[in-house]
Amino acid sequence: MTRVRLAVQAALLGVLSLNEAFAQAPPLLGSWPVPDPNALAVAPSGDVYVCGGVSQVLHFSSSGTLLGSWGSYGQGPGEFEYNPNGIAVAPDGSVYVADEFNSRIQQFTPAGVFVRMWGTRGTGDSQLLGPRGISVATNGHVFVTDWALCRVQEFTAVGEFVRVFGGCGYNLGQLSLPSDVVVTTGGEIVVAEDGNTRRLQRFDSGGAALATLEVVYPDLPRMSAQPYGVAVLPSGNLVLTDYSFSRVAEISLDGTLVRWWGSPGSGPGQFHGPLGIATSSDGTIYVADLQNNRIQVYGPMPTPVHRASWGELKSRFR
Repeated sequence: MTRVRLAVQAALLGVLSLNEAFAQAPPLLGSWPVPDPNALAVAPSGDVYVCGGVSQVLHFSSSGTLLGSWGSYGQGPGEFEYNPNGIAVAPDGSVYVADEFNSRIQQFTPAGVFVRMWGTRGTGDSQLLGPRGISVATNGHVFVTDWALCRVQEFTAVGEFVRVFGGCGYNLGQLSLPSDVVVTTGGEIVVAEDGNTRRLQRFDSGGAALATLEVVYPDLPRMSAQPYGVAVLPSGNLVLTDYSFSRVAEISLDGTLVRWWGSPGSGPGQFHGPLGIATSSDGTIYVADLQNNRIQVYGPMPTPVHRASWGELKSRFR
């Protein structure tokens, strides 16, 4: 076999491999028009809550029917200063909203009735300066990324301070503009960093740093992804929104890239500023496509395609 033929086959296999990865994108189930969607969360019931519109929380059924909304611009209970950037739903259905520009967390019933709020602007424990990402653990504890202070704070379900970890920097355990947080099925805490680090970090349930995760695509090897939102799939893998490359990626907890999909644009399956991401118990994925003013909904992930061995690949050309 000539060197030219080998080179052509290698190039062809490389293209096939990349196309094969893109073909693993989950089926696009639909698109819901939502003005300025920043963040979203899925309730145990399957309902979806979206931070969007004008300082509002929008409540949808799993099929996209608008069931209700609440909120308005302001500083009072149940009001938000600009669009909130984080939302999470507890196992009991309580809705928690990271009211970033009011530097506080607000709690609501599933129907949007105000329950309580906590947090004031500042740098001390229980104080907040730009709360963005928010996640609720199975025990009801609430984890909040304090964006401007590069840290994560943990609270009880009623807002009592538990602990803080992180701090500004680039080393393991330090954070650079943490934009989102999620608690895994195993109780670990994963934080997406929107700063220069372009990475995610894993922490144990007590806030001790375990590892950093960097996502690099085979077709874009010179620049890592810029994760903004992060969620957990039923398999235990993570899915993240990549704001820089207008993609969604799935990775394992050790950082292995499983698949990715999306490209810049406004067509089906394309993104323009993807921010929040959430998953349901059946593996459905919801993506807040900010500048396209929509939520894109993807079905459960298909089974990964078979990756042929080198011997199998060579046999195809005999």
